[in-house]
Amino acid sequence: MLILDRREDPVTPILSQWTYQAQVHELLGLDHNRVDLSHVKDIDKDQQQVVLSVTQDKFFEQHMHANFGDLGMAVKKMLDEYQKHTKSNENIQSIEDMQRFLENYPAFRSHSLTVSKHVAVMGELSAQVDRKSLMEVSTLEQQLATQDAHGEHMTELKQIIHKPSIGNKEKLRLALLYALRYERSSSNQISLVKTMLLDNGLSQDEVQLIDAILEYGGAGSRSLDLYGDAGTFSSMFKNMKQGLGGMENGLLMHKPLLTSTLDALFKGKLKDAQFPSTSGSTRDKPRDVIVFIIGGCTFEEETAVAALNEKGVSGAEVNVLLGGSCIQNSTSFLAELGGTFGANTSEAFDLR
Repeated sequence: MLILDRREDPVTPILSQWTYQAQVHELLGLDHNRVDLSHVKDIDKDQQQVVLSVTQDKFFEQHMHANFGDLGMAVKKMLDEYQKHTKSNENIQSIEDMQRFLENYPAFRSHSLTVSKHVAVMGELSAQVDRKSLMEVSTLEQQLATQDAHGEHMTELKQIIHKPSIGNKEKLRLALLYALRYERSSSNQISLVKTMLLDNGLSQDEVQLIDAILEYGGAGSRSLDLYGDAGTFSSMFKNMKQGLGGMENGLLMHKPLLTSTLDALFKGKLKDAQFPSTSGSTRDKPRDVIVFIIGGCTFEEETAVAALNEKGVSGAEVNVLLGGSCIQNSTSFLAELGGTFGANTSEAFDLR
């Protein structure tokens, strides 16, 4: 069993998400597999509350870890297949045709509900991505999480903070990532960032979270190397296109610290001083591991674990079970951080 502390990786729960399950949790909220779409304008009554469950929904099971671009293509394909199926069922010319349709009706109705559900969810995700300018915001988020390029990052951060079209929460998340990345840089301009945020409509309580995040998970509070060699990434990633839905590879650069930690565990390379063990040694190479993150895990980490379970390590199968004290997204994480350090953020971070 591997026990980790959320403060070792405060970056992952701050980031925008671009895989299906994680993005739903981040932008729409996911409570016991249920998504509330009642706030969506002109939504059908039977779509105001939808369930995303791997045990009840084959499409969700297959695409829960799909990125935004691939997901859009998959939803379109499902819709095309449904429309084709509908057209074939409209061609009822005999009793036999009618009997065949009635025999298939339960499956047809189930398919209809599945299609309408995912089209509705995907439609609202897309609307929020556009409304919140998340493509632009997330590109800088990913760079701050994976690269050292202070001058470029500071220039882009200033531009975004001064944009009225970008929401306060998005501006604050970028500021937090900037502070974590450059807190020990002699050229950091954290004080200026705070001033700019205040000048652009953020409250003192919200800006206070910059100090809170550094106290909670800053370099002085961490024992692991959060950024590793990621700073060597070239900024050329910024302009690489994935080609599906116009999504950039740059939105998927970040890998949670859990990924490298598990890789080191399975290869017997964890350091005893950082990971003291009650039995055995960190040089052992386990294949079945339970991970528990104190302070909460994220769906990005769950996606990383799913990929690891599927691919294995060095040709060997592994089995990782991930758990935590809760499941965090940026809203819950910042609200919890604010509560811990005395900042009133309850009204600032509404899910919608």
